[in-house]
Amino acid sequence: MRVILCSSSTGKIISPVQSRCLLVRVAAPSVDDIVGVINLVAKREGITVPPSFASQLAVSSKRNLHRALLMLEAAYVRQYPFSDTHNIPLPEWELYIRSIADSALRLQTPAQLMAIRKQLYEVLTHCIPPTTILKTIALHLVDGVSEALKPEIVHQAAFYEHRLQSGQKSIVHLEAFMAKFMSVYKRHQMEASF
Repeated sequence: MRVILCSSSTGKIISPVQSRCLLVRVAAPSVDDIVGVINLVAKREGITVPPSFASQLAVSSKRNLHRALLMLEAAYVRQYPFSDTHNIPLPEWELYIRSIADSALRLQTPAQLMAIRKQLYEVLTHCIPPTTILKTIALHLVDGVSEALKPEIVHQAAFYEHRLQSGQKSIVHLEAFMAKFMSVYKRHQMEASF
């Protein structure tokens, strides 16, 4: 009997299972590979994708084939036929996560934290990996704060990402990161106002 496990990270696979497995690492597909898959999918779906638009999708996806196909689908829903100057839309879940980060930047109250918790639950129910949620939120938060605060946010994001890897309930760690960010950001704003 052979069992094949497919994972993007070996961090959550317990040691006894890892010791009995042959680890095979597969590099991310190249931009040309992604363009080829986009063209294949487009052909099978009966749509035309201009070569420059397919290249833009491949580059924007950061060599992630799943993300590239989701972006193609989002672009198709928004505006088809495609043109060379067509904007590459972000996936809906990423826009939603960015709105969570924006709401944390706007207001830092317990009520806001509870609203963010509900939004995080919503994202988790759509099978977005918790580490992807944390990374996307952290990157957006870093873009919205002063230079002095960026190292602290990155440190806290790394701390809570480690906790996500070793913990059971993702929502607890995501909410804790948001609470910590809101606390640090509010304290920084109060110190800056004096």
